[in-house]
Amino acid sequence: LGQNSENVIIGIGGQFFPNSASYIGPSAEECIEKYYVDLAIFSTKGFLPEEGTFESAEGTLRIKQIVARRCNQVILLVDHSKFGQRSLFKVLDSSQIQTVVTDNQSPQDSIDYLRQNGHKVHVVTVENS
Repeated sequence: LGQNSENVIIGIGGQFFPNSASYIGPSAEECIEKYYVDLAIFSTKGFLPEEGTFESAEGTLRIKQIVARRCNQVILLVDHSKFGQRSLFKVLDSSQIQTVVTDNQSPQDSIDYLRQNGHKVHVVTVENS
């Protein structure tokens, strides 16, 4: 991303968390509160379409919650292995997510549920190898 001069990269500071390649902690949270973004793209450890997203690391959940509150659109990138999985901390309610991008191995009933509840769902075809 940084190689393209049209992209703006902002490092928010705080403690670097190598497991997620993200910044966490009070300094990062304070900094991110100052920004508004048009679009936020999230991944997650677990996703229950009726409830929302789940994480196992407490440090990253606060950053995601703040960004979701301060953006216009949340896109969730979630493959089939995340559906039906719950983790230690709930992060986002499904109502905070506008678009879900997933693969063709995801449960059809979950895709139908999301669409019926106003979410845009994009299904990418992944061939088994």
